[in-house]
Amino acid sequence: MSQSIAIGWLGPTHDCWHWILSHFRDVTLLTDRSAPSWLELQSQASSESEPRVNAVLLLALESRSDDRLQFLGQFEQHVAPNSSVAKSVALGVLLGNDWVGHRRTFPLPESLHTFYWYELYDRLLPWLMSNSPDLEPDIPGDANGVGSKRRISPRVQRWIDTSMAIDKRLHPQPSMQSPKRVANTLSMAMIVTETALSRQLWSDGFSSQGIHCIATTPNHLEVWANPDLIVVDLESAPLEVQQAYDPECEGTPRERLVRQLKRQFPNAVLLVAEAFPRWETWNALQDCGADLMVAKPFQFTGIVDTLTNIATSS
Repeated sequence: MSQSIAIGWLGPTHDCWHWILSHFRDVTLLTDRSAPSWLELQSQASSESEPRVNAVLLLALESRSDDRLQFLGQFEQHVAPNSSVAKSVALGVLLGNDWVGHRRTFPLPESLHTFYWYELYDRLLPWLMSNSPDLEPDIPGDANGVGSKRRISPRVQRWIDTSMAIDKRLHPQPSMQSPKRVANTLSMAMIVTETALSRQLWSDGFSSQGIHCIATTPNHLEVWANPDLIVVDLESAPLEVQQAYDPECEGTPRERLVRQLKRQFPNAVLLVAEAFPRWETWNALQDCGADLMVAKPFQFTGIVDTLTNIATSS
């Protein structure tokens, strides 16, 4: 899904990191020593190519004591803000579960593009697509808060810029009569949830994108429909991953539900929304047939952007 971007990876390659790496076509595994030369190589390739080639360096930090934290300072030394490297290579920082809540207890610079590992589908991939050379966002002159009494933080401004780039991809034609790109690739979504609030949230979001939506509960799956997408959004406890696996019951209730939905709708993309994502939980759900996972709260337009790219590339 990031075929137009060269990815440099500096970090671990096991478990969730291996899962993330599997989504990239053009990826180079780097070390602290090889990263600076890779940056210079990408800068040279970008200046010599037409159209220019964009690259992203992804720095994965598993814990707050990760030795790779030192590379952030080195990166700032090697890459001046207005240098050719800075114009051709973006830096994204991926964080493991140990970083949850770090903005209060271990804050990283607001200027960094940071993502938790479980934000792959709703934040990281859309951000990577926004760095594609032919898909840059059109940013209004006052989008950075110039002339405004209230200054927007760099992190919030990045969300705004990425959202604008996503909207440009989903709605390439300004005319109201032009069909939405996502509506052409996803015609129906089925929401499986336990609460009216979650049902309303997903239904309103899909309706705004021109996608028909039906909703049901885990106990009422006898529906006459052929959805392109199934969303499983259940209430879960933080320690559900620690529940013992029972072979006779085929695992946890969530795992049994995913298996049933995959058997009933084998051609649908199955997305699971998790309130407390852990790699062990997501890995087990993948084995049961889940295709995508997002953490709550999520960026809805980012999810739609990823789903649309999946549909158009398949």
